[in-house]
Amino acid sequence: EATALVRAAAVLGEGAPLQHAAVLAALEMDAAARAASVLVRDDLLRVEDPVGFSHPVVRTAIYQQLGAGERTRAHRHAAELLVRAGAPPEQAAAHVLLTLPTGDALARPTLRRAAERSLTQGAPQAAATYLRRALEEPSDEEERGELLSMLGNAELQTGAHGAIEHLGAAYALIDDAVRRAQTALPYALGLVFVDRLDLAVGVLGQAIERLGDRQPELSELLEAVLLTFAVHEPEPNRVALERLAAVQEATLHPGPGGDVMRAVMAFHEARVGASRARSVALALRAFQDGLLVRSSNVLFGLQALFALTVAGEVDTASRVFEEALGEARRRGDLLSVHTVLLYRGLLAAQQGDLLRAEEDLRSAELDPAEQAALALYRAGYLADVLLDRDQPEDAARALELAGAAQQVHSGHRLPHLYGRVRVNLQAGRLEQAVLDLFTLGDHARALGIHNPAFYPWRSQAALALHRLGRGAEALELARAEVEAARQWGAPRTIGISLRVLGLVQGGPAGEALLREAVAVLEESQAQVELARALVELGAALRRGNRRGEARAPLRRGLELAYRAGATGLVRQAQDELAVMGARSRKLVLTGVDALTPSERRVARRRKG
Repeated sequence: EATALVRAAAVLGEGAPLQHAAVLAALEMDAAARAASVLVRDDLLRVEDPVGFSHPVVRTAIYQQLGAGERTRAHRHAAELLVRAGAPPEQAAAHVLLTLPTGDALARPTLRRAAERSLTQGAPQAAATYLRRALEEPSDEEERGELLSMLGNAELQTGAHGAIEHLGAAYALIDDAVRRAQTALPYALGLVFVDRLDLAVGVLGQAIERLGDRQPELSELLEAVLLTFAVHEPEPNRVALERLAAVQEATLHPGPGGDVMRAVMAFHEARVGASRARSVALALRAFQDGLLVRSSNVLFGLQALFALTVAGEVDTASRVFEEALGEARRRGDLLSVHTVLLYRGLLAAQQGDLLRAEEDLRSAELDPAEQAALALYRAGYLADVLLDRDQPEDAARALELAGAAQQVHSGHRLPHLYGRVRVNLQAGRLEQAVLDLFTLGDHARALGIHNPAFYPWRSQAALALHRLGRGAEALELARAEVEAARQWGAPRTIGISLRVLGLVQGGPAGEALLREAVAVLEESQAQVELARALVELGAALRRGNRRGEARAPLRRGLELAYRAGATGLVRQAQDELAVMGARSRKLVLTGVDALTPSERRVARRRKG
């Protein structure tokens, strides 16, 4: 009896109820209790109920004495016992994993229930383990398709290889229109990440057609996601705009479909740059009920957060980012975590917190092989930040590690291209920078992006042309960007364009524009851009031999740049002050601001 009980306990594992061990050992409870007392007396067990071994090595030794066939049978009986006892499905599934696939009727449903529960509890990696084993059991095509869909979804969340292959196989196997449509969403998302935008749009279009009017809310979500993807390539974007023009917000259904559609509409308004107020209103309504933030569909709603970011709605965007990040971590959805960090890093950069921006962007671990498009966004945003941090070699390396930008569709290529432009500008490769900027501008126009808040290519080209002695061209571009920026109305965008026009214009008129840029940026939270405008104003005053007036903006710009982590701008301000013979005050950061981005990441992990 003692031998049977201790072997059963070794199979069930540490902490198994004595009753379960008794059943598995085929013992009555009285006999099991006597055997447990003997085992405690002889120091094999330390406690009788629940069964606890005196040392893990004891359990291992006893378990290894069982033959392979005996162990397999015991785990099969343990799984059945736990299912009948109503234990959590993960406990039974753990035993099924240790059996061989034999077509047992118990195995597949137990593993599937465990996977479903794991997904709801934020453990997609565990779910994937159960599903891979479940797929080794025989099943009909429909159920196999559903298992493949669940597996691909879990793998997509964790960044595991094979997600697209499994989702594609599931999409081909599932015949039910509703389940097929539900599988189309993660499948299309994975396809976009690996530069198969054309196939992703086709999959979604086919799913919408087959779904018909069975579930209008799901159909609306599919349509919204299709439009989300289509805007990144000129020809699909043209079709998307025609479809988007027919959408009436008042007719949208409550739920994720309507929320994602509002996000798409907010993003479109921001791209055009015609109505900042309408873009912000749509973005706020996309998140007002909180449903989008709490679901895996938040990835499709990030366009609305991008719209809030370029509109300068920093406080609102920050709050939603925090909520979305917390929910994604709770779900164990690493893909959403890293994508949210990517866009939160962009927000921090535009806000002027370069240390936080670098921290977030470096933490957004995106695999160029599995998430090529997102990896290019990350590289472009990170390069932009690193250049302001006076780390041009690291910026160039980040762009190089992201892979070959020309292999990704034009809309996804733009952040990477803009980062490369800034590297060339800082390195003095002005002719190449101008060529790349005009290429970027051509792509942006083809995609309907007229808002300089996305990519201020005109102002950057104007600065390069001005340095090349092509003043008339520089002025034309700078004035055009000021006009577009005023139409959009975000203070940060207006301030940047005014600063550039002031530098290109020069003289008293240029100084007046620089003063206006400072005044406009004072109303924003864009601390780096405010610091840049102040330093440029101080430099202009110094060049005009008005050194007394130049000191105040230079010193204030220096302090703001130092607090933001804009090392290159700090050096520029210090050089200007040195030319005037002014002494730079010692600047000291304390607390979190004194930490490097790497130190801040470590501190946050330890705090978590």
